[in-house]
Amino acid sequence: MVLETGGETKFHPRPVEGVSLLNGIEPDLLVLDGQQRLTSLFQATTYGKVVATMNTRKQPIKRWFYFDMARALGSPEDREDAIVGVPEERILRTLTEVRIDLSTREKEFEHLCSSGVTQNRP
Repeated sequence: MVLETGGETKFHPRPVEGVSLLNGIEPDLLVLDGQQRLTSLFQATTYGKVVATMNTRKQPIKRWFYFDMARALGSPEDREDAIVGVPEERILRTLTEVRIDLSTREKEFEHLCSSGVTQNRP
């Protein structure tokens, strides 16, 4: 839910975490509901930095998020599984092996994974 700005009542805008407001530029719309979802979506797809989040035990972790393009373009049942979170070093390991290594652009292409982010890459 959003609110169009303007009129007599003034609200103090607060940017989505990770976004800088430019001095003198006022937003046209304010987000009233859905801030957490929009912040998560922005950070996962556009931010260009690792995302600070929490695991299921409420412990802080850092993750990069990718779209597995093969799954995203496959059957509709696979679409939710098309979003892949990997640790900060961009290598997902089990106890015995490396499941997926996305530590370079070449490896992202090899695995058909896209983060949507083109900066801050080795």
